[in-house]
Amino acid sequence: MSKVLQKLKLTSLVVKGFKYQNAKTYLEVQRRSSKDVVEKAREILPLLPFDVKNDKMFEDVLTTQMVLTEFKDAFPEIYGLVLLKDKTKKIFRMKNRCEVGHNPYFGASDLVELLKEKGSVAVRSSMSSLYGLTKVAKYDGFTFSFGGEIKTEEEMLALFDGFKENTVIMENTENNYSFDVEGFEEPRLHVVNIRDGASGELFTEVYVAEHGKQKDVTCQFAQKMVPLVNVPEELKNAVSVARIISNKFQDFEYLNIRFAITDDAFKVEQIDTGLDLIFAPSFTESVKKVLRTAKERARMEQGFSFARLWKYVFSIVAKRKGFVDFMYKNWLNGWLDDMLHTDTSLRDKLWAWKRGFYSYRIEQYSLTEENYKDVLSDYDYKRLRPLNNGYFKWFWNKSITGYILEPYEDYFPQYYYRLNPGVGEEYEMVPFKVTEEDVKVEFCELLDLLTQKKKLALKPVVSSHGIGFHVLEKTSESILMDGELISETELKTFLEELDKTYIISEYIEMHHELKRIYDKAACTIRVMTINDGYANIVRDAYFRIGSEKSGYTDNVAMGGMVAAVDVETGHFGDAEMIANHKFYPTANHPDTGTFIDGVFPHWNFMKSKIEEICRYVAPLEYLGFDVVITEAGFKILEINTHQDLHRYIHYPDSVKAYFTRKKKLKFGTGRK
Repeated sequence: MSKVLQKLKLTSLVVKGFKYQNAKTYLEVQRRSSKDVVEKAREILPLLPFDVKNDKMFEDVLTTQMVLTEFKDAFPEIYGLVLLKDKTKKIFRMKNRCEVGHNPYFGASDLVELLKEKGSVAVRSSMSSLYGLTKVAKYDGFTFSFGGEIKTEEEMLALFDGFKENTVIMENTENNYSFDVEGFEEPRLHVVNIRDGASGELFTEVYVAEHGKQKDVTCQFAQKMVPLVNVPEELKNAVSVARIISNKFQDFEYLNIRFAITDDAFKVEQIDTGLDLIFAPSFTESVKKVLRTAKERARMEQGFSFARLWKYVFSIVAKRKGFVDFMYKNWLNGWLDDMLHTDTSLRDKLWAWKRGFYSYRIEQYSLTEENYKDVLSDYDYKRLRPLNNGYFKWFWNKSITGYILEPYEDYFPQYYYRLNPGVGEEYEMVPFKVTEEDVKVEFCELLDLLTQKKKLALKPVVSSHGIGFHVLEKTSESILMDGELISETELKTFLEELDKTYIISEYIEMHHELKRIYDKAACTIRVMTINDGYANIVRDAYFRIGSEKSGYTDNVAMGGMVAAVDVETGHFGDAEMIANHKFYPTANHPDTGTFIDGVFPHWNFMKSKIEEICRYVAPLEYLGFDVVITEAGFKILEINTHQDLHRYIHYPDSVKAYFTRKKKLKFGTGRK
């Protein structure tokens, strides 16, 4: 298929309601599968994902294992992950990655030694795929093989060097359990859990599937299925684990958990969220109900096809200019705001725009014709997104972040409930952590929690700049939201009318030494980290301080303040306010009169833990942590993967060098 024809077919499918990735999958199914499978794909793919906001948790095996760390013994161990670092493929070591001084990468010779130690390893794409293959590398003490073909050690070295990005090298889970199903060579146990959206009841269906095999190459999709009505006793633990996983993620109406079974253990190979239905020979009544609900949801959300076409075309235009679509929109919105509201001359505006800056940067950065090339422009910084690889999704959604960093939950606010939007009284409130199957939370339980905790935070799972953040407070007689009286009925109505998924969490109180500066907002330290293989991960920081203008947030653009931070000592001072994009030195807080100068408590402890977290999520290298210092230590409110560019001229040389390197790697030395 020519590229032009493929683009036209993709465009047609997107206009008809397919997500872009699902449209690509459909074209692949058309090329590789039988007519009945293609028909199923045409029915299923426009409905996926069933759960848009959380589906990325299970789209690759690494993320799946990260969100299910409490079940680590039920998963094959991941030894290595192939990443693209500065356009060079690196094989990242997953084990012991949190240790200081740990060698973060495998060389090809290291992988050969690993293979000699283990005897066999499995190699597959981390991403879930209809047509993905798992190949097995083996060493029997004398001979190497890969995918069933005999190899020399030199050939194995070349193979390891040639792995594609997002390939995982992992424990080989030999499936040797006999299901006594005639004709099955590579059987796998599938436990499908389907949740009734109305009642919340969980239905479980168990079947054995033949995944196909050519030599030592195992296909990831099921070819034949046999329902398993009477589950053997030795498999019931696997079914139980599958149900516990499904109960942890109440938002998912459909989860298919696939196991490899040995004589004495089981391993979760993959969790599917609907893509597997394309190969189902038939649909049970429970599945049909999920599909009916998804079709109704798609019908209500589909909207006008021209809007989808415009969004798709805009994304193509953005890509050609070097942007992801929403960052190109961000650049254009910033340009329009600069044109209409910045009090610079037209001549200065034209000079700045031509060089990739908003015009207010001329004064902020003291830009001249002689020095502007030494400064990272707004245009180029926005084009640099994503500086991280695709695993930035871990921090795009606060729900996913909470699961990914569950081993570090002591350093995050406690998440109590998740609010899923609905229509009228159809909204759902569920616990963030599920301890029992009956998980529906009534409004009265929220009121009881508020009475107990006195203060709660309410924030969207996807947001920035404090937009959508609210503070709920309970006094002896009243309920307050953002300091204003609100009745129980008004609060209930407010929650029912939310159009985004929200989290209700612990409200974090600052350390008393910081409260004296301003106590109506949880003032955060923005900590910039760059984990690029060098010793120092924390590279820069600044202190954001709320004010009466910014209300219950510390948003600088809304009237908050910013103070410089010495990352070595934790000393803060030299505070400034911003108005019309201009910074004004302000030694004292404008509302409290407090002199803004001091040293953060727990600074070194906070730095060491943040660096440990960065090593834990080491596939990502550029992160911005929003941290509140508390009496006992610190809490991380949010992690950003492409933080705003406020203080470039104050960044240390190592940060400027990092951006310069990334800029040259991505698009040369200047603006296209």
